[in-house]
Amino acid sequence: MVIKSFEQAFQTHYTAFEIGKITAIRFDFAAVSMLLRALYTGRSGNKAWHIALPRWCARCPSASYWRSLLQC
Repeated sequence: MVIKSFEQAFQTHYTAFEIGKITAIRFDFAAVSMLLRALYTGRSGNKAWHIALPRWCARCPSASYWRSLLQC
């Protein structure tokens, strides 16, 4: 959807392969960041906080979403 609107705005055309490569960029960054985080966690030895904190951060938006549904 975003790439299609970009194509219309700048009068370009991408093949299916090029669209796949463009959309894969964010997943490449995510994979590298996960590997770096795993290396840092292994070296620091503080694995409990490196597991608990991301889980807590991921839980907050979903908790507010469910709370908004229950208030209706």
